[in-house]
Amino acid sequence: MEDASRAGNASEGKPKRDDAKRRRLRRPWVLWALLGALLMWLAMEPLAWWPLGWVALVPWSLLALSSSSPSRREYRWLWLAGSLFWLVALYGLCFAHPAMFLGWFTLSVYLGVYAPLFVGLVRVAHRNRVPAVLAIPIVWVGLELIRGYAFTGFSACMLGHTQADVAILIQVTDLFGSYAVSFVVAAVAAAIAIGLRRYLPQRWQLPVEQPPATPEVAAPKSAADSAFAGMAFAAVLLLATLGYGAWRLGQPEATAKAESLGVTIALIQRNEAVEYIMPSERGAEIFASYLRGSQEAMAAAGPQRVDLVVWPESMFSRGMPWMDLGDQPVAPAEAGLSQEEFLNRVQVNAEVWQQNADEVQRRLVLSGSQSSPPSLLVGSGAMRFEQRPQQYSGAVFVGSRGRVDDWYGKQHLVMFGEYIPFMEWFPSLYTWLPLPRVTPGAEAKVFPLADTQIAPNICFETAVECATIDQVRRLAATGTPPDMIINLTNDAWFGGSPVLDHHRRCSQFAAVSTRRPLLMASNTGPTIWVDGSGRLVEQLPKSSDGHILAQPTRDGRWGLYQTCGDWPVRALGAIVVVLAAVGFVQRRKVSQRSSSS
Repeated sequence: MEDASRAGNASEGKPKRDDAKRRRLRRPWVLWALLGALLMWLAMEPLAWWPLGWVALVPWSLLALSSSSPSRREYRWLWLAGSLFWLVALYGLCFAHPAMFLGWFTLSVYLGVYAPLFVGLVRVAHRNRVPAVLAIPIVWVGLELIRGYAFTGFSACMLGHTQADVAILIQVTDLFGSYAVSFVVAAVAAAIAIGLRRYLPQRWQLPVEQPPATPEVAAPKSAADSAFAGMAFAAVLLLATLGYGAWRLGQPEATAKAESLGVTIALIQRNEAVEYIMPSERGAEIFASYLRGSQEAMAAAGPQRVDLVVWPESMFSRGMPWMDLGDQPVAPAEAGLSQEEFLNRVQVNAEVWQQNADEVQRRLVLSGSQSSPPSLLVGSGAMRFEQRPQQYSGAVFVGSRGRVDDWYGKQHLVMFGEYIPFMEWFPSLYTWLPLPRVTPGAEAKVFPLADTQIAPNICFETAVECATIDQVRRLAATGTPPDMIINLTNDAWFGGSPVLDHHRRCSQFAAVSTRRPLLMASNTGPTIWVDGSGRLVEQLPKSSDGHILAQPTRDGRWGLYQTCGDWPVRALGAIVVVLAAVGFVQRRKVSQRSSSS
């Protein structure tokens, strides 16, 4: 009886010991999940400890290579860790408007999903005999691509962006975009994770998941062989990246021998607070502030001619958008005007807008030493009247003659800030609710400035990986390739938070991917001058008043990314989708076998 009792106690104690073991395994899982989020944040702005970018993915890679099958609870912890990273990285979004608290939280929780997706899909790939040093960068970059398109796209805080200020590393961006840098960094992290496992204390050990040997394919010989192969692959990839970067930075376009474009452009920045519903008096104050800043820039230029003055997004509007008549304008019923009265009203408003621009140019001439006024590229609301009025976020180009030569409508709109998804299916709701209804611009454009072609874009169009490169590719296809890109943005909504720095980093990569100098004029910052190699030539402090007198140089070097766009990278996105399908099928088969047994 005593033996039976002892045996019974042993059998009762075994589940408890197993539970304790599971808790011990779960504890390092949670800590690795949180450590990965912490390292990712430290490598990004505001601290920007870029060397940590090379190891930021190591903790999550170790989880992906664990032989213990993760529970749903562990995946939820990883989701939580990913969400925490995004909540901290993007906290500036909630400064824009109290309603944005919900948007900030929802976006962060959505983006947090990519962390458990990464771990789960790497496990599927490795289980199907894809080497870890390939599976980790392929899955990570494939998910970054999907993130850049899903729900209108969000390309900030990519892994490669941690290296934005290391010029020699980011030159490969002209081959495959920011994704190329992310792939190299992820491959190095994978090699470190494979090698690091051999030196982890036992209590932290997460054994590599080796696929079982089959008659067709033998399992790897040893962990050491796998570690050596991984380190060799990552080393070759890194050395090739450095070699390519050194070659690109040694080309004439990236040195003091670069040819000047022959124009001087004044980028104006003011530290002006904005409101979601802007009173006309406040709009007039902002207009006056930017006029003073422009006059200061003209005076600072001295005998040097200023060819173009740039104001940020929406800073010129002053409650009066630029108005344009379409091919078949129709007087809106709510205007209460006849067709003739309506057309006359629009033409009068357009003339008043141009008179304001002409007055600005006149005052700029008086403030400087040149006899003719500079052209203007200003952020302003725009209205185009067709069958219904269409509202745009515009960049209006005013020639030196004081007349509007052309304007560009922002193409890539911000969800919820500028439009509500699917609302065009229910247009009557706009008459009942104060909902944003900005129309996307129809096409990319170039504005001629002397012998230089300028491609304007607005706000986060440089922060979405595919937006800027697609614009440049379309313009080149029509025979009007731009010589430079000018971005107009109003980042005052984000209160000087790291969101401004994330935008700046995205713009640096946009410059390299297109091999064009990129200028950005921003309210509160970042106002920057970036060359075609992604290097910051000049930058104004955030939340300050000032200007940059930029004299960009000609670049236009060819890159594979300009020819193919992100189509080669889409193959990695397709692999991710296939892995998801394979994982689903395999999991379903396991569940069916378990239920049948």
